[in-house]
Amino acid sequence: MEMLATLLCMFSMFAGIFFIIASIVRKIWKKPKKKLYSRGLLISAIVFVLSIVLFAVFETPETKAENEQRRIEAQKEKEEKEQAEKEAKEQEAKEKEEQEAKEKAEKEKKEQTEKEEAKKKEKQKDSKKEKTDSSKTTKSQDAQKEENKSSIEEDLRKAIVKVVGEENLETFNYVPDNNFALIKFKGSESLSSKMTVKGMYMDISNVLKGIQKDINVNVDINVTYPLQDSYGNISEDIVIKATFNNETIKKINFDNFDYNNIPSIADEWWNHQALNY
Repeated sequence: MEMLATLLCMFSMFAGIFFIIASIVRKIWKKPKKKLYSRGLLISAIVFVLSIVLFAVFETPETKAENEQRRIEAQKEKEEKEQAEKEAKEQEAKEKEEQEAKEKAEKEKKEQTEKEEAKKKEKQKDSKKEKTDSSKTTKSQDAQKEENKSSIEEDLRKAIVKVVGEENLETFNYVPDNNFALIKFKGSESLSSKMTVKGMYMDISNVLKGIQKDINVNVDINVTYPLQDSYGNISEDIVIKATFNNETIKKINFDNFDYNNIPSIADEWWNHQALNY
């Protein structure tokens, strides 16, 4: 009966399709309607419904089980397909998220690198600027120092030359690092040996007076004078070596100072025995 129901179902379907097509063709060709086609279509529908009823009534447990199994398998296949599609979408979404996270991390890393490079360049720029400024400052300080040295050196030389004369100044050296000056000049000859020595003392006193007010300096003064040895040879020898620290020079009151006291106020003093009288 199940086979019969199946055959009736298939027959009614084909018959119904035939009558429907035939009716459409006649309508297109504008031919009069035939009751045969309408009745045939109605009978086909009745047979189709009857075959379904028969199929449901006479369905065997085996067939029912098979149909149920097919339905379950179809449902399972559908669910598996849906699950696979869902997993594929989730995987795609995950991969997309990972890709976006990776791109974001790379972008942040790139931005961080750019910031570090910018900071590095800025630091190098600042360092270069500091070096330039430092170099300029150093050069400026060196220039100022050199200018001060030249100024002090020039003032010292003028004060010395004013006392002893350019022609008698043998040596003049100024060292700004330790604020020291070496002065070497020729002693002037007078009418007597005693007056010559006093003239040397006076020259030393006047040199110190010339530098006391505006110049802070420690000085070594060497005075030379022609001396004759036992063999009759005459040479220009140092006859006085004296050291005066700046503090000592500043203490002297030249309004009342007696130049004969030069040897006693010197921080260091030596004279040739030829000057002893």
